[in-house]
Amino acid sequence: MPISQLPLPPLPSGIKSIQRGVTATPGSSPYYVDVAVTAVNPAKAMLSILGGIDTTTTASGANQIQLIGGSAVRVQKGNAAPVQQVSWELVEWY
Repeated sequence: MPISQLPLPPLPSGIKSIQRGVTATPGSSPYYVDVAVTAVNPAKAMLSILGGIDTTTTASGANQIQLIGGSAVRVQKGNAAPVQQVSWELVEWY
């Protein structure tokens, strides 16, 4: 009996753009900052945290990033955390 194979998703055909930044989170409310980026297609993009400084030991100090509408990166921290530097990368494929 032949072994059936599941179809694989198409592989990206190449990198279209790479955008990187280092963003400081604000020290008071709101606890996030939106950074404008060159617009990308969210379905073909991946956003990653490259590193950051987190001086707390609780989840309230965890850094988070989010792609907003394909044209902004939101960098957010927990309410109790001090100002932090967060390094991020946004990659878009064709």
